[in-house]
Amino acid sequence: MPLPASPLRPRPPAVDSPMPKVLSKRSASKGLGMVRLWIWLNTVLVAGGWGLSAVHALDPLGYAVLALPFLGGAWLFCLARGGGRPAWRLVPRRRFRRVLPCLFLLLLLMALIGGALWRPEFADGLAYRTPRVLHWLHQHGWEWIQTMDPRKNNRGVGFEWITAPLLLFSHTDRLLFLINIASLTLLPGLIFSFLRCERVAPRVAWNWCWVLAGATGFVLQAGGIAADLHAVPFYLAAIVFARRAAGGRCSDLAFSTLAIALASSVKPFNLVFFLPWLIAVWPALRLVLRRRAWHLAWLAPLAAVCSFVPLAAINWQHTGSWTGLTRVPSTGRMEFAPVSPAIGFVGNAWLIASQNILPPFMPQPASLQTFEVRLAATPTGRRFQDSFEQLFFSLRPQETEATAGLGLAVVLLLLATTMAAPRGAPRPRVPPTVWLADLSIWLGLLAFMLQAGAYEAGRLAMPFYLPLLAPLLRRSGWGAVVRRRWWKRAAVLAMLYTAGILLLSRGRPLLPWEHLLTQMQRVQPASATWPRALAAYQAHERRADLFAPVRAALPPEEKTIGLATQVAREATLWLPYGSRFVVGLTPDDTFEDLRRRGLRYVVVQGDESGKVRAPFDEWFNRMAHLVTVTETVRIESTLSQPGETWLILRVEK
Repeated sequence: MPLPASPLRPRPPAVDSPMPKVLSKRSASKGLGMVRLWIWLNTVLVAGGWGLSAVHALDPLGYAVLALPFLGGAWLFCLARGGGRPAWRLVPRRRFRRVLPCLFLLLLLMALIGGALWRPEFADGLAYRTPRVLHWLHQHGWEWIQTMDPRKNNRGVGFEWITAPLLLFSHTDRLLFLINIASLTLLPGLIFSFLRCERVAPRVAWNWCWVLAGATGFVLQAGGIAADLHAVPFYLAAIVFARRAAGGRCSDLAFSTLAIALASSVKPFNLVFFLPWLIAVWPALRLVLRRRAWHLAWLAPLAAVCSFVPLAAINWQHTGSWTGLTRVPSTGRMEFAPVSPAIGFVGNAWLIASQNILPPFMPQPASLQTFEVRLAATPTGRRFQDSFEQLFFSLRPQETEATAGLGLAVVLLLLATTMAAPRGAPRPRVPPTVWLADLSIWLGLLAFMLQAGAYEAGRLAMPFYLPLLAPLLRRSGWGAVVRRRWWKRAAVLAMLYTAGILLLSRGRPLLPWEHLLTQMQRVQPASATWPRALAAYQAHERRADLFAPVRAALPPEEKTIGLATQVAREATLWLPYGSRFVVGLTPDDTFEDLRRRGLRYVVVQGDESGKVRAPFDEWFNRMAHLVTVTETVRIESTLSQPGETWLILRVEK
């Protein structure tokens, strides 16, 4: 049976070739229109965001002017094939007669419904990504923010420049998930084209592009505001366009360069993909340098603005480091860095492996929690605790977008396919540029594992999964395995596994679990399972609007509020967006600083006893005769923590 066409190319050949031909020029103009349009939209918004900030025009009028280059470029793409016909085609309906595309469409719709029904509650987005965009919009341009959380300044801004117009015009963060929905929509076709460029057989690439795009981590992030998924299509597109540009197409080289630049602007550690991209694009780059070197006169500056380069220069100016990370005075190490490369490698290997194979629900018996505490108290355990976050030895009770990777089902399917593949099959011939790029990916992953000290390693390593799997999928025996009935059924179960996780998700449940668990609690009042599960769902719902009790206690006429804390879900204090401005305070601020900023109320975090928590305890003691505690608000946020206490201070005149 012939294979259905990919979104990014015509119908692939039905017979697996030991040396598949690189995607042709004719297919280059078909199916890539939406990918090109997405790259161009992100290019305009990222470069335009910096440009509007330079003239303090980050407002509706500025974005109206910015729409002109985007619409002009989109019109050129429509006319790319001539005759006024669009350069992209709608997805043919016959594709969804197959099971795997239908299941992916189901996952996409489930993620879309979950994102539309529930507010985003991803911690990083609410703590620093959304708040800093709101700050820029209030100031009509980017600026270095005075804050206790350095992530508001030194992290990549590629995702934020895309969210800025959505926040500006909608005054809500309920639409931000559409960015990740668009990224997930492009994944199957990009994965297929990437695997074909990596010399994977057409049938293997077609089947696995749906399975990998439906992996747990990708689909869970599609309904939220995490930024990791946003960078994955850019890297894949950069490699695909680089391979196609070998025929001398300058437009493919331009989109490849812009895509790799955009990937680095989302997160700076994506710079590790620059070396494999350079290896892939080198044949085309040499050709363009000989024939049309003048194209670099406009492409290089535009790509630099769309990359991490502007923020790297700003970080160097303010912190002395291009990454923006500074050394911790107590240890002398860089922030989020392991105590040694060996500890970093072992710790990240454990985190990536465990977070990719954990079941959707992990029981939390008292014996397991006791073992985790004892393990953390050992000398070796303390070294890991000092190198990583304090949750290093704890296992999450449920698979969430914060830590999810490929998922247990996809990992098991990969292992089963590897063991079932026939031995002794001839290996496909791979050009040097392909295996050199694969080798550089492993070097990039090694650099990441030696230096990264974050607990969510399974999520942060998401951009590496697809390139690392390409050599495995390239094995000749896999073409015979994907034809077998058991494999087709296992692939369906793997995608249904992801659908089940979406149904049971605490952050964006698709079923009325609160009502169902309440009924189960009435049926079995002696069971402790149902009250705990109900409390878990209610805790996640509160986290999406953590500062709601604090906002209710503040006078409604106060539009400028001070916030004195290190890390918090600050975005929920800005609500409703566009009508309130939250000013971050530091322990060095004086009473005159508060008056100069027009602050009459300050929200400060307290401890369980109701006292101001460090590092603002000394600041409060200095201000004790100038501020008055008007109210103490208690917030029950999570099951693992007893709750948070916030004090509302009124600044005396």
